[in-house]
Amino acid sequence: MKLASSMQRYGTMPAHLPDLMAAVSAARLRVHAFGLHLPLAGDDDSRLAEIEAWLPALDADVPLWVSHLSPGSFRSIVGAHPDRSFRIRVGTALWHGAPKGPFLHLGADVIDTRPVRAGDVAGYRHSPIPFDGTLVAIGAGTATGIAPLDAAEPHQRSPFHYGRQRMQLLELPHMHTSLVVVRHGYPVPEVGDIVDVQRPLTAVQVDELTWA
Repeated sequence: MKLASSMQRYGTMPAHLPDLMAAVSAARLRVHAFGLHLPLAGDDDSRLAEIEAWLPALDADVPLWVSHLSPGSFRSIVGAHPDRSFRIRVGTALWHGAPKGPFLHLGADVIDTRPVRAGDVAGYRHSPIPFDGTLVAIGAGTATGIAPLDAAEPHQRSPFHYGRQRMQLLELPHMHTSLVVVRHGYPVPEVGDIVDVQRPLTAVQVDELTWA
């Protein structure tokens, strides 16, 4: 049974819970668990306060699922109420993009490279090459969820990295390919290499999953 949190996205309100529980009983159904989907805004103290506010209204024999709590905060709520059963949705931080750590990595393959000079043009819109270097075609685009990052400086908007350097987008990504330019003297990937992709997992369609 979904419970309303301060996010106000679905869920019964405390005042409506008795009538809803009565309707469940009348229909000869059983509540297997309550679910409280907490917001990303605020901190764990505010999220724990929301959980505490709900507990007096809930059957202690029914597990309560919660979200967006750190491991330490979840342990604290479990320890504070040993008579209740709590469950937590894990992995939320991974899907929102941080922290990925060394165990999760997004990458895209290099399809083509070619030398270019400042003033040359390339791409759908004949975008001018900003400096001498290498034009790199990467096999990921809008069809897989690639989009410029929200950054004030244009050269910071590329989601692609190689050799610990951001690869500057030449133009907006297209369906299956993104064009980037690597300045002369910086690390250049070769065809078949994998470049790093900086995107949240909620926004991408992964073509291939590789277990290392």
